[in-house]
Amino acid sequence: MRIAFIAVLGVLMLGQFGCGFGGRALPDGAMALVPASGTLLYNNEPVSEAIIVFTPVDEHAGFPGGSARTDMDGRFVLQAYPTHDGMVPAEYKVSAVKTEVIEIETTDPDADKSIARSFLPEKYISYKTSGLTATIGPEGNQDLVIELRD
Repeated sequence: MRIAFIAVLGVLMLGQFGCGFGGRALPDGAMALVPASGTLLYNNEPVSEAIIVFTPVDEHAGFPGGSARTDMDGRFVLQAYPTHDGMVPAEYKVSAVKTEVIEIETTDPDADKSIARSFLPEKYISYKTSGLTATIGPEGNQDLVIELRD
């Protein structure tokens, strides 16, 4: 089911950046991180409980992207590594996903009893189709605004 795939993709995107260092120091050779935070908007309204992912424009840059979950006001604080707020200064491609699992009634005992519904247009799920970019400068950026539109 396509929507279920989208929900799983969202979890995997967060997992890509959300596992591995659990409270320890940055890995050896990691580049310095600068503050990176902002707000995610969809049609000028804050998007709560969404996952936003930043992927380096240079896919061979040698440093990770980052991700965050938005709060109730659409605000996010990016993390390149878990427990380490901040990002490596660079140009990034941006993607975002927000899904909700909905229980459905069915008379078919073999059918799925739930589906995932996406709240954002499908093009924003992948940085390859979102058309979104953001720059994190050498001093950081704490007022990023990522605007999504229909």
